Amino acid sequence: MNTCGKRPYHNRAEALLALAGAKAHRRGHRRGHRRERRAYFCKSCSAYHLTSQEPKRRLKIIGGEDFE
Repeated sequence: MNTCGKRPYHNRAEALLALAGAKAHRRGHRRGHRRERRAYFCKSCSAYHLTSQEPKRRLKIIGGEDFE
């Protein structure tokens, strides 16, 4: 664990491998258990984590900034 209290992954590839493993492991398990859906970068601890939240949609403004 780290300062966030969440399991850290040092890079995106490592987090995505863990996500694939979690998805493979949950096949055949009961409903109601946590289902990791995506990896994200945490600015607080500079590591990647997994979450069960749906992916956030980003709006791309031409010639401007990205908005969530």
